[in-house]
Order: sequence, then C-alpha cells, then structure tokens
Amino acid sequence: MALPLLPPSHIGPAFGQLQQQQQQHGDAAIDDLCRYVETTWLVNAMWSPATLSVYDQNVRTNNDLEGWHRRLNNIARRANVQQFYVLVRLVS
Repeated sequence: MALPLLPPSHIGPAFGQLQQQQQQHGDAAIDDLCRYVETTWLVNAMWSPATLSVYDQNVRTNNDLEGWHRRLNNIARRANVQQFYVLVRLVS
C-alpha cells in the first residue's frame, strides 16, 4: 500500500523485497496479489512506476475531486447526478 509513496526508482526494488519476504511464507492469496500488482502496475506497457508514484507531489489524494463532487451533489439536492443534461445545467 505504501509503494506509491516511494520515488519511482525505489518502487521496483522495494516490491522485489516484499515479494521475497512473501515467498518465504507461502500464502497463495498473497502470491496472487503480488502477481496482480506486478503485472498491472509495475511491468506493464501502459503504466510505469513513475505514473504510480506520488513521491514529492503536493496533492496525493483525490480529496479535491471528492469535495467538488459532494458540492455538486448538494447543489443538485440529491445523492447522484446521473443525467448529463442535469449536470450541464448545474455547471453552466
């Protein structure tokens, strides 16, 4: 969970260390998780560790977006704005 907090060049080696520790314990569910993280986030043509890393970035969460979404929902006076034309009227 903390890999994105590392500099991009440290993510791969840190994940490798975690995998080695995991292999000593032999938990199949964790092995599956490690394979998923590796193939989806670390060794992938679309994503690289640099896109995963939030190291030294000012905004590390989506709280800004969540706040905007909550305010928009409050304006709409309902829990969910699903119809596009309602959204257009609210933001214009």
